[in-house]
Amino acid sequence: MPPHRRFYVTDTHPFVWYLAEDARLSSDARMAFDRADSDEATIIIPAVALAEAVYLAEKGRRQT
Repeated sequence: MPPHRRFYVTDTHPFVWYLAEDARLSSDARMAFDRADSDEATIIIPAVALAEAVYLAEKGRRQT
């Protein structure tokens, strides 16, 4: 791992917005996710944020 590698921590909404390509995601957050996609950075997703994302997805499926 290069010494200049960046690490970012996400919260639920930026994580979900990135996955959904939502316009509400800030340009800085998009840049962090794009860096992670190109293996230039690491995004840390706390367990609670992942659990909330799953909850939102399940809730959305029940409403449709």
